[in-house]
Amino acid sequence: FKTLDEPLADHESEIVIQYLQNDVIDVALGLLQHNYIYEVTFQAKDNLGEELKFEPQKSLNLRLKEYEPNGDASGHFYNFEFKATKEHLMTENYVVTSRDYPEKSLTLRLHGQVLGKGKGTPSLRSGVHCIGYCPDDDTDAGSDWQGFEVS
Repeated sequence: FKTLDEPLADHESEIVIQYLQNDVIDVALGLLQHNYIYEVTFQAKDNLGEELKFEPQKSLNLRLKEYEPNGDASGHFYNFEFKATKEHLMTENYVVTSRDYPEKSLTLRLHGQVLGKGKGTPSLRSGVHCIGYCPDDDTDAGSDWQGFEVS
């Protein structure tokens, strides 16, 4: 995983992690496709201790599947499910708090550029995997309506 301390290539293939002020970690996922579901796995450095707790889920588009402390106790590996449900830049925040030190918390800000249908090909970064499709109820799912009966 890249941090912004390291030089970026023209066509970056790693998830880019940027440590911002106020205990925010920015996680850039790259180009995603509208109406697809992605599994996102990355490692972030933190000082929260091994055990974490989480605020209630506020978004239907981002779900923490699992986490575990990394080997040297300097952070955690995270595994999220991210649903790309709106076009253009899509940002979802997830707050984690230390179980041992409740005053310590961290906001993980995951974001990706979501391409609409026919707007291009997504460029998935290492650690981002497509795991499904979630059609729009209005456009892609079709209708059960059979029309009027003619007698």
